[in-house]
Amino acid sequence: MTRQMLLATAFLALTTAAAQAGTLADGRWAPADCGSEPQPVGLDLASVEAYNRSIPAAKTWQQQANAYVACLIREANADNTAIVKAVNEAQGRIKAQFDRINADGAGAEAKFGGKKEAPGTEAGPATPGAAAHPAPEHH
Repeated sequence: MTRQMLLATAFLALTTAAAQAGTLADGRWAPADCGSEPQPVGLDLASVEAYNRSIPAAKTWQQQANAYVACLIREANADNTAIVKAVNEAQGRIKAQFDRINADGAGAEAKFGGKKEAPGTEAGPATPGAAAHPAPEHH
């Protein structure tokens, strides 16, 4: 059983790391594997001949720029998916904890006939009259 847990944990760590494509630092996101943004080239408008000679470089830049943008989108989508998954998992864990506490509270009320505390230990609930906390919203 312990070996299975270790393998599962290792698998999750590897797949989570692979799902995160870019980096986020100081509020700025950057892709990890797209290379440098291609630098644009200008068209030479000095003459028809100069213009015609400059077109292949502009077409090459367009192809590189399209590939770069496609990579940006792929990495951003991968990161977004990883973030949403992590948030949903955290919400699920916390909701399960709320549900367990609420069920335990309901069980205690039934078991103890509505008495919340033993005589002489009246610390009181954090919110007067509150027997349970509502579960957070799950999106």
